Amino acid sequence: PVERAEAARWAAGMDGIPLAIVRSGELVARDGFGNARQAVQGDLQALLDATPAPSPGRDNDNASSIADTLERGWALLSAAEQTLLRRLAVFEEPVDLDGVEAVCADHDLADVPPIPREARDDADSDRVPPADILDFVARLARKSWLVVTPGRPFRYAMLSLTRAWLGMLLEQDEEAPGLRRRYDVWRAASQSSE
Repeated sequence: PVERAEAARWAAGMDGIPLAIVRSGELVARDGFGNARQAVQGDLQALLDATPAPSPGRDNDNASSIADTLERGWALLSAAEQTLLRRLAVFEEPVDLDGVEAVCADHDLADVPPIPREARDDADSDRVPPADILDFVARLARKSWLVVTPGRPFRYAMLSLTRAWLGMLLEQDEEAPGLRRRYDVWRAASQSSE
């Protein structure tokens, strides 16, 4: 009974992502609940990298991990969308557009007019002008990379597995320390205004 309640909490932490639920179920079947939970507790990397166990009747050659699935979706994004999404991984909490702009925009481009809508998909620039934040955030939400939380103002969040994967990308990026400093300044300012 206790294990059932813990398993329900763990499943809820999979954000309802079918592939994550399947992979975590496979870990449990292979290692037992206690061992599987211990393997991924505090380290979502194990779940992100988990590949399915071979199964009769399933095309095991095309089996992929959650990280593989995220990488395929990532490849479909424009360079600027990838930049913004990687930067958004710094937020541990849902954030409004003002927070996204304060932390994630390239402020040296503040005087640059928005990129014309028809040119955005062709743009190879990884720059994120403040004037384009709303459009880029809306595009990422439509593509299911961001979740819109209700309320005024709207806030945007990531599923925990997506944020963990993007956080790994962010840590490999040379802009991570500066971005974390901008986040800390924004967070302190937003807490003092509450």
